[in-house]
Amino acid sequence: MAEAADAREGWLVGAYAAAPSRVAWDPQVEQAFFDGIWALPGVVGLELPWKAGAFHSRDERWLLEHLRDDAQIVVTTAPDTSDRHRASASFGLAATDRAGRQSAIDATRALHEALPRLREATPDGRVIAVELHAAPRPEHGAASADALRASLEELASWDWGDTRLVVEHCDAWVAGQAPAKGYLPIEDELLVVDDLRRQGAQIGMAINWGRSVIERRDADAGRAHAALAADAGVLDGVVLSGASPEVTPVGGAWADAHAPFADVGQFSSSLLTAARAAATLEAAGSLRFRGVKVGAPATFTLEERLEIIARALGAVQAVTPIAP
Repeated sequence: MAEAADAREGWLVGAYAAAPSRVAWDPQVEQAFFDGIWALPGVVGLELPWKAGAFHSRDERWLLEHLRDDAQIVVTTAPDTSDRHRASASFGLAATDRAGRQSAIDATRALHEALPRLREATPDGRVIAVELHAAPRPEHGAASADALRASLEELASWDWGDTRLVVEHCDAWVAGQAPAKGYLPIEDELLVVDDLRRQGAQIGMAINWGRSVIERRDADAGRAHAALAADAGVLDGVVLSGASPEVTPVGGAWADAHAPFADVGQFSSSLLTAARAAATLEAAGSLRFRGVKVGAPATFTLEERLEIIARALGAVQAVTPIAP
């Protein structure tokens, strides 16, 4: 089982997936959005995206000036990894191509050098973890566990302070199936992370419920992957984000679009329910962080965006309460 969290207990919100700034930039609206999230019961922090050298897609300086001093933060490199992988199929920490792997290491170094900006903005909080991803797609031998191990060994040798490196599992490459991301299988990631931990590296794994379900086309996959990582003693975090076999207002069938919980009428095809979330968290056991991340249609108002996040938090808190 993973070590218990020493960050303040509560829920993280992957707010960027539903943020108004995904559609248009208005600092006042964005401020109201973040104020609304912080007002929700049990929220202690945010999952922030790292992309194109910044922690906010529109204005990083604005974000840093408006973060709460005591915010708990997890940084995800998924948006940056996806963009770079689309631009170059050989990009990734698991790349067997030397230039592609070095490019991913260099991109992670830029994030490492930027972390002090987050720490200065949250002096009473903590940057709990940085989520890394096992790109590229392994078809034709383009990725391997050995390459991922070599990259993570190098990254783990850097000084990350009390921030944990975490490999977040994405949907793995499945022959004959259109991938959302299509990176390494979880079994490879687990072996690498377990091996590095045995060598003393401060590294773990995280499960995104929706991405596991997208991979297996199975509503039990998120729980199963959480149990697999927990049983291996390497699970640090779980992010509850949905997936749907049908088109929804946030994306296509089996898209990595963070479909909300199925209790919202127009998202009834989502496979993420409160009961499945509860089963996943029960299988996960003790965690360093847990969060929810749901998308919102482009047409949603500020109030509707906050409501859909509130519904997600309400669903998980009803079955897995954490005191505010």
